[in-house]
Amino acid sequence: MEFKRSIHVGTPHNRMELLQRKNRHIVEITRAMLNEKNLPNSFWVEAVATTIYIMNRTPTTAVHGMTLEKNS
Repeated sequence: MEFKRSIHVGTPHNRMELLQRKNRHIVEITRAMLNEKNLPNSFWVEAVATTIYIMNRTPTTAVHGMTLEKNS
């Protein structure tokens, strides 16, 4: 079974809102991880990479409970 990822959000304005929301979510999760472990902001790049890694492996309803890792 092959999945084709696409996001239908309509107008360019709606796409921009979607991207801004996704970016804000990444920033919020990254801040939470750094604060939880009392790490300095010098670990920001590694924390963002870890956040995205975790998000890509978290099940989502967009692909019926599968992770992006399973779809690859």
